[in-house]
Amino acid sequence: MKKNFAFFAFMLIFSSFSVFAEKNLGSKNKIIGFDVGLVTCIPVYGDSSSPYKNRVIIGSDGDISLKVGAPLKILFGYDLIGDINWDKNEHSNHLDYAFWTGIKVYPGFGGLNGSLAYALGARTDFIDEEIFYEDGSSRKRSVVETSAWGNGFKIGVEYDFLYNSDKKTLPALGFFYRLMPRGNKNYDNIFAFYINMVF
Repeated sequence: MKKNFAFFAFMLIFSSFSVFAEKNLGSKNKIIGFDVGLVTCIPVYGDSSSPYKNRVIIGSDGDISLKVGAPLKILFGYDLIGDINWDKNEHSNHLDYAFWTGIKVYPGFGGLNGSLAYALGARTDFIDEEIFYEDGSSRKRSVVETSAWGNGFKIGVEYDFLYNSDKKTLPALGFFYRLMPRGNKNYDNIFAFYINMVF
């Protein structure tokens, strides 16, 4: 409960930066922009599931955008998500990382936009668990495994509060789905929510 409250408080403070946004008359017309922020997600792994009682999923994402026209941007970005699972002396942690490039389109409803991107990424698992044998003995098993790099795709929807604004920075709230092949016919499905500061 305390961890959830701390995360909520941090997100509230982070999003309140928009109150202190300064005027910048050229921000509507800028060609290059960037954003960075926090992400949490519901990962559905194709080859494993977590039996642990405690779990925290948090990460970072961001991108650099190149404005092609009023409704269209080209994006270059990254996602880095840590999935931390533990119970007593055991843990199973996953680090998901991806680099992607794609387009973002504003259909004309304020800052509402949709994105489609090609993604390249992998996942590294850090497992430390107790193995029990039939004779009652046990031993610790520590494993670090990295999946094969996969070519996947990412689709998202977002509301960008800085779009068509005279402010210098404002937040963006969004959701994305990323499908990543991990080799051996395994696929990870990442359903993520994020809050970014857009500059």
